[in-house]
Amino acid sequence: MAVQTKAAKLSSFALRISALVFFRLVYQQAHFGFAAFTLFAIYVPSYIASYYTKPKVGVLKDEIDVTVKESVTAETPLLTEDGVAVVPEPKIVTDVVDVKEKVVIGEKVPGIISILLSGAPSAARPIASFLTFLINALLIGLTADALYRARWYYPSDDLSFVRLGYVSPSEARFVIREPDQVQMPVIFEYHVKDAESNYDPKMWLTAGFVTSTDNTTDFTTTMTVPLDPAKQMTYEWRTSNNHTGEFRSAPKAGEMPDTKDGLFTFLSTSCILPRFPYSPMDHALAIPGLKNLANLLPTLDAQFMLFLGDFIYVDVPERFGKTAEEYRMQYRQIYASPDWAPVAQNLSWIHVLDDHEISNDWSSNTTGIYSAAVDPWHLYQANVNPPISEAAGPLNLRRNATWYEFTQGPASFFMMDTRSYRSSNNALFNATDKTMLGKEQLADLLAWLARPVPKGVRWKFIASSVPFTKNWPINVKDTWGGFLTERKQILEAMWDSGARGTSVVVLSGDRHEFAATSPLNQFASPFPTYKQTDDEDVMMSYIPGGKSKFGSFSIDKLEDNRSSLYYTLYIDGKETWKATVQAPDSPEDRPTKKQKRKQLRDYNSDSEPEEAQEFDAVNLLDSDDDIHNVQVDNVGASDNEASSSDEERPALKKPLKKTKPNAKSQKPKDDEPEAESEEEEEDDDDEGSEDDEDEDMDGTNPNKRKKSKRNDPNAFATSLSKILSTKLSTSKRSDPVLARSAAAHEASKAAVDSALESKARKQLREQKKRAFEKGRVKDVLVATTNDTTGELEISTSEIMETERRLRKVAQRGVVKLFNAVRAAQVKAVEAEKGTKKEGVIGMKKREEKVNEMSKKGFLELIASGGGGLKKGGLEEA
Repeated sequence: MAVQTKAAKLSSFALRISALVFFRLVYQQAHFGFAAFTLFAIYVPSYIASYYTKPKVGVLKDEIDVTVKESVTAETPLLTEDGVAVVPEPKIVTDVVDVKEKVVIGEKVPGIISILLSGAPSAARPIASFLTFLINALLIGLTADALYRARWYYPSDDLSFVRLGYVSPSEARFVIREPDQVQMPVIFEYHVKDAESNYDPKMWLTAGFVTSTDNTTDFTTTMTVPLDPAKQMTYEWRTSNNHTGEFRSAPKAGEMPDTKDGLFTFLSTSCILPRFPYSPMDHALAIPGLKNLANLLPTLDAQFMLFLGDFIYVDVPERFGKTAEEYRMQYRQIYASPDWAPVAQNLSWIHVLDDHEISNDWSSNTTGIYSAAVDPWHLYQANVNPPISEAAGPLNLRRNATWYEFTQGPASFFMMDTRSYRSSNNALFNATDKTMLGKEQLADLLAWLARPVPKGVRWKFIASSVPFTKNWPINVKDTWGGFLTERKQILEAMWDSGARGTSVVVLSGDRHEFAATSPLNQFASPFPTYKQTDDEDVMMSYIPGGKSKFGSFSIDKLEDNRSSLYYTLYIDGKETWKATVQAPDSPEDRPTKKQKRKQLRDYNSDSEPEEAQEFDAVNLLDSDDDIHNVQVDNVGASDNEASSSDEERPALKKPLKKTKPNAKSQKPKDDEPEAESEEEEEDDDDEGSEDDEDEDMDGTNPNKRKKSKRNDPNAFATSLSKILSTKLSTSKRSDPVLARSAAAHEASKAAVDSALESKARKQLREQKKRAFEKGRVKDVLVATTNDTTGELEISTSEIMETERRLRKVAQRGVVKLFNAVRAAQVKAVEAEKGTKKEGVIGMKKREEKVNEMSKKGFLELIASGGGGLKKGGLEEA
């Protein structure tokens, strides 16, 4: 094979592969297109040389014919001794071989399929040779079309358009471009389209007019249209240079939109590259992804599009200049696309800045080409963006800031600038001074996260042009994974915001994969690039495929004042994935203690009778006197001894209360301040009612109060019946109530009182003994004596007094701790009430939670040193 033929085949093969890769896989790499041009330059001369070179003559056909002939001769018969002749076998004595060779010599002609596939021509097959050359020439023509047709034939200098920017409850912002000065002045009119409003739909209002434009602003200007903030309404607009559209005003902060489904919906995506995937039949400025968006917009009812950067690709497939005019032309070509108008006339678009609006992986701050790049970005995007972020600190003015914030409906938004103020990407990932946002922007973001939101706002969204996750190992230094210190600081502020009841969601672009909800129209990565590296950034779902992606975010407000976020992913115009996120309860929605008690009462009243178990008040004893005077269950002989008197007179509560001041009066005055003594007296008074409740808890019905015999209508009849049925004479009775003698009556009364008082003292001693043994750890108190003199240094009474004071301090702490535990139990019951409606926790589980810790068990827990906590933890109050 001749050298020129080999060159033609190799260059043709490489040319075709480069062109196909450029069209379908890596359109952003223009060197594949330029490589195709170089290969074609090699292919053409090799094709010509191969076509006209005289081919060598060779053996086309070589045939060999071999013929073998055999000769057989007869022999004379042999005689035996008997004279019998034996006939011998015939034998071959000669072989004749005839060899003939046929050789055909001529020129070799390749087949048609071989010529078309290899690209090498043949003079013997001129048609096939022409077709294979035409294939390669066509590929080069398509490559040139993809690279240069839009630039050469569609610079869009005469573009005239009107774009809707940020819309609030009180205003709407528009970008107007009109290079034709004959159209001046351009008048902007609008009217309320809603028929149910108080405005006349036929009355058009003039918002303003444009008198002239010039090249200093690329013939653009902005206009702010005032709206009626009282109600959310639909407006229709028109201009004198034949542009029309409509939009809906935004809901007020904290209010839900007035739509048919009641949802607050917005869209998000990033990255627009026209004419990809490449098709020679498409318009030079076609954007197929916008067609998918336009088809779905009528069903989404979106409030706005939050675009996350890379609106243009100034360096894809090739950078043709670094001037402001070059950047301006890129923006004009997007807005001149035939697919742009259907998605922009009736939808608000707001933007953040990313690298391809400047240069790939830009991290050089505001140096170099930055000024030329941001000039058209301000003209076409930033001038109609939301308000500049409210500054943190004493200076409340950011004149040239490129980060923004606004609040609509149930959500607040912060739009970051991750390119203008970042440190070099090559710095250490965890360097403390490495920043992506800069000092001022970071302070504003942290202040925004900490700032209280209006009532009804349950979500905060942060728009980041680069992924906030560190799970993209490929070029991770360009993402937040390369700025870990600042990322951690922002994450902590997000967690604090979530603890206050406002959920924070980060939206990012840049990567052409689902995890970043982009691109709107760009190439998809042929290989997966996302990888979870640890348990910090957990992957929910990852879909790398698809050349057109955008996400829909919808927020609703449930009846119980909770909010849910619904996310839907659309890939190549089809719904692909869904997710739902629930916002936490805000502090204002969390019930107060009074509301909790009311909810508990309502819950118990709704329960069945056998399930109704109300909580009693906390009845911990607050002093030693309360333990001394507490009424405990009588056992043994004391029960029998007190039973007869209990039937005839009220329980011994009144004498017990009289002993309290006596016990207190025996304490030294200088042991504790007077104020503390007064507080103890108040606590003791409260404990009286608490002791009554403790007695109720031991009964079968906790709500039933013990009826006083003094108010019992049957008490008198019962007593009189006993007196009349007695067999003793009046003089021998111990209680002669029928005696006429006053002295006898007084003596009888004194005897009765003396006997009852003796029984009461005995019962008190038994009760004190049981109280100490039941609720306390026994201490062995031994007086300390001097070994030399034998005198007491510390008496037993002093040790007991010191112990009593320490017990008071401990008991007050126990009271507070037990109140916290009971509050936790109430909280658990409220949580179980909500889950009970969903059938998650049954009644048996509820009874276990309610009866998890009783007063008796708690005291035993304290006495045992807290070992019971290992069996079951208590929920934090």
